[in-house]
Amino acid sequence: MHPLKKVQLPVCREDDLEDVPPMGRAMAGKTFNIIREHGQWKNVVQGYLAACSFADACVGHVLDALERSRYRDNTIVVLWGDHGYHIGEKDHFSKSALWKEASRTPLIIHVPGVSRKGGRCKRPVGLVDLYPTLIELCGLPARDDLDGRSLAPLVRDPGREWPYPA
Repeated sequence: MHPLKKVQLPVCREDDLEDVPPMGRAMAGKTFNIIREHGQWKNVVQGYLAACSFADACVGHVLDALERSRYRDNTIVVLWGDHGYHIGEKDHFSKSALWKEASRTPLIIHVPGVSRKGGRCKRPVGLVDLYPTLIELCGLPARDDLDGRSLAPLVRDPGREWPYPA
């Protein structure tokens, strides 16, 4: 699915660490340099792409089964993932940095009859908000002992104002 000869490597600029403070520079490069020195960068990216494709196919099987079932119109689907992964950007090969690639996570919430088709929300939220969201969307009694807040307003209207930090 991802032939090695077609794998495109991420951009890795020579001056990529000039905007990084000293501690960030000290963290950069260690694992990634070993991968590059041994000529394995394309293989690593290929493996990353294969893992993403496999996960996508698995989600597809579950959603196809749900679509064929009697539960398709009354099942809330929430899909989230671990945070991102650097595969060469900023001389990193890891997910322990504070750049966009490593600090964001995918989050999809679909509620039959509520979610807008193709709706995208650009508001920052946290995974701690999932439980309060599901409580509200399922019509369960609200709780005041939770750290998160319900994202149901954003599920209903992805473009609405959201003054809360993540």
